[in-house]
Amino acid sequence: MSSDLISLQEAAELIGKNLRTIQRHIKAGKLARHDKDGKSYVSRDELTKEFGIKNQSPKIPAGESSKQTTEKVQKELNYEAKWIEEIQKHAETREELGIWKGRAEAYQAFASRLLGNGNADIDINTSSTKPATNVVPKNIRWATYTIYILIGVFFIIILTATILIFKGV
Repeated sequence: MSSDLISLQEAAELIGKNLRTIQRHIKAGKLARHDKDGKSYVSRDELTKEFGIKNQSPKIPAGESSKQTTEKVQKELNYEAKWIEEIQKHAETREELGIWKGRAEAYQAFASRLLGNGNADIDINTSSTKPATNVVPKNIRWATYTIYILIGVFFIIILTATILIFKGV
């Protein structure tokens, strides 16, 4: 009896259907589920009766040996493995691109705020643009910087004069 039981996945592969199909048939009562060691199994006999399959060996095309067929299957499996590997690489690349895009937007927003050029600030958390509230026109900024420089030069002159006076020159 135990050799008659096969796992649900094996049953799905045997009939060429999805695992979910086997689970639906069990739920509908068309197949009996047998639990053993915490795993679910179905009877091979019930499966063959329900789906009308016969115990067949794999068909080998005329003119091919089993070795050639095995090599074909192995090539297909290798191709599928390479395909899955490529898909995973592309997914990782997309994820990395998303990370770098986020970093670039953050640096751009930082530079925009630091330099004060442009009419919009980018919010790093939402990546949306909003009107800047602290943007000062360039001509007013340069006038402010010029005043600061003149005040600095004035204090240097006064400090130099004070030092020279106290030294007695």
